[in-house]
Amino acid sequence: MTRLLWLAAFAALVLGVSACGGGNSGLKKVGAGKSILVLRSDKSDNLDPHSTSSGGDVRVLSMMYEHLVSASVGTAEVVWEKKGLAEDWTISADHTVYTFKIKKGIKFHDGADLDAHAVKKSLDRMVVENHPARPTERPYRDSYFKDIKSVETTDDTTVVVTHKSPNPRFLGTLGIHSAMIISPLAIEHLATLKVEERKAWITSNPAGTGPYTIKGGYKDGTDITLVAFDGYHGGAPKVEQIVFQTQTDMRTRTQRVLAGDVHFIDSLDPPDWESIEKNPKVTLYTWQGQNLCYLAMNCLPSDGHITSNRDVREAIALAIDRQPFVAKFAGRAKPQHVLIPPTMLGHPKGYRPKADSTPRAEALERARKLVKDAGAEGKELKMYLPDTARPYLLYPDEVANFIQQQLAEVGLKVVLDKAPLAQLTERVNKGEYPLVLIGWMGDTGEPHNFWGPLLSGVDGKPAGNNNTRFYHADVAKKVDAAGVETDLKKRAELYYELEKWVHDEFRPMVPLVSAEQSYAWVSNLKGVEVDSTGTFRFHKAYFED
Repeated sequence: MTRLLWLAAFAALVLGVSACGGGNSGLKKVGAGKSILVLRSDKSDNLDPHSTSSGGDVRVLSMMYEHLVSASVGTAEVVWEKKGLAEDWTISADHTVYTFKIKKGIKFHDGADLDAHAVKKSLDRMVVENHPARPTERPYRDSYFKDIKSVETTDDTTVVVTHKSPNPRFLGTLGIHSAMIISPLAIEHLATLKVEERKAWITSNPAGTGPYTIKGGYKDGTDITLVAFDGYHGGAPKVEQIVFQTQTDMRTRTQRVLAGDVHFIDSLDPPDWESIEKNPKVTLYTWQGQNLCYLAMNCLPSDGHITSNRDVREAIALAIDRQPFVAKFAGRAKPQHVLIPPTMLGHPKGYRPKADSTPRAEALERARKLVKDAGAEGKELKMYLPDTARPYLLYPDEVANFIQQQLAEVGLKVVLDKAPLAQLTERVNKGEYPLVLIGWMGDTGEPHNFWGPLLSGVDGKPAGNNNTRFYHADVAKKVDAAGVETDLKKRAELYYELEKWVHDEFRPMVPLVSAEQSYAWVSNLKGVEVDSTGTFRFHKAYFED
């Protein structure tokens, strides 16, 4: 079949085969036309949209919750459209005041009405520092919501969000999962619970406005069944349920979709892409994702790791050879030397930090000397890696082993520590790791979506998703300045300057690759929608006879 490329219009296709479970004892039998069985690479541990930072959670949440704005479909560039819960909006000339008109007649899953007051209550849960229903963690708050001065309503349909300074990125902020709108009844109940109880309650009792909700509550993040919400304002979905199951092995996922056992899979093995796209049973959908896989190095001196030494971080950067990583992706990933992926505004084409431009033999020799002079020779460094593959890190074990071997060449002993992604933020913020092998998937189309959470912070502290624990006041000021610049050319220049300064001067991370991403589904499935952020949805899907 014709391969769907990033610049092509997003197609919609669908399936008319029943899943029969052969070859995987965990697969459910589902009736033709009644269910879509999704076999995915990860699982879902936290279905509170305001507290998770996991893409595995977000894929399920996107079926249940909605935003004020909606990402475009059929465009390479992310455009925020009036197809969400807001029917219209206006933006002040200085980009400090956003006024939204909320659609009427929409119900939450728990029966509550959507109105301006419900939207305010949901946004306040992210904005207000000591909100009575706040989750244990709000990893996106500092980078995206802390500059909001107030959220007010002027009547039942009008919400006014005022910022402390210009924010031309705010529509994109409203498109991320942490801005999904939660029922006011749910928020009122959450306020009656202990903070540590709130995540489990909302995970089992979702209260969004989306086309699907959870059947029988949440039991296991590897096996989740969503059922159609008959009161959905966009019309009741034709497919009655969506079943999410987990299979970490890429080849097994591919075999299952080829056999017709499952209907939709994610993150296929790139070496298989060429043969899959020639197979009439399935459609392969690929695009150059706005993502980054990187090695974070803990820069915070108070955490007590040798990576707080700038020379040790330089040595690690010198030791890294990206070619084995790219080869694992069969050429479907680009070597990455900076923070911003190549498809985005602010990517400094052709630039490489000095360490990355050094010939290999010379780089290793220099790295060994830096390690020895820093008194780090033979030191053990614990490196976190996720226990499941991610779109930017399809081969966590292999990539971790490459890094382990490369750093051994310069006198550093890396000890691997594989753990669930859901534990990452907490463990990193406790300062447990000198090294973190992880990545980031952009979801707003904005460079600030990378700089703000990954290499900046507020009030002198790293942001919640800043795995490098790097914070420099002047860098934070420049990140903030770039984020409020409304002239795109000037903004791009500010991000170019940041890339060239931060990587050479401070070296807090080693960018590794930016990968193409993929989905596949059986070729007669109609109505699957994939938007410009890479989010897939089934609210318009149906099975063709």
